[in-house]
Amino acid sequence: MNKLQIIRDVFLNALGSQGTGGLCHAISYFSLRHLNKTQALGKKWIICRGHYHTHDRRVGHYWLESTPNGQELILIDVTADQFGAQAPYISQGRPREYVVDSTDQEEILSFIEPLVSSWEEPVARALRRDA
Repeated sequence: MNKLQIIRDVFLNALGSQGTGGLCHAISYFSLRHLNKTQALGKKWIICRGHYHTHDRRVGHYWLESTPNGQELILIDVTADQFGAQAPYISQGRPREYVVDSTDQEEILSFIEPLVSSWEEPVARALRRDA
């Protein structure tokens, strides 16, 4: 999961940010591409759009999921630090705080891709440096 940390750090370092709030769509998008390209954990990953919901707040959010061969769902949240968890957060099953609005990949990716296209080269450069 080191590569996911590298992707996350590209955004934090470039923006001079301490946290990932507002970056979940971009960081999740590039993490999705990396996980599927490398066939990480032998699974196909999807990006989910929804909300992170606690007793006192509901925040729009993006994260990754996979359900390998009918087995239990695995969730990866590369920006979970914005909710006080260690990132990347990995869970077997979807915790109740994660509420899915959509898993329609065409819809989600067509929204995200134009927003993140300028980050293609910085992310690729960082991943190559670590290779």
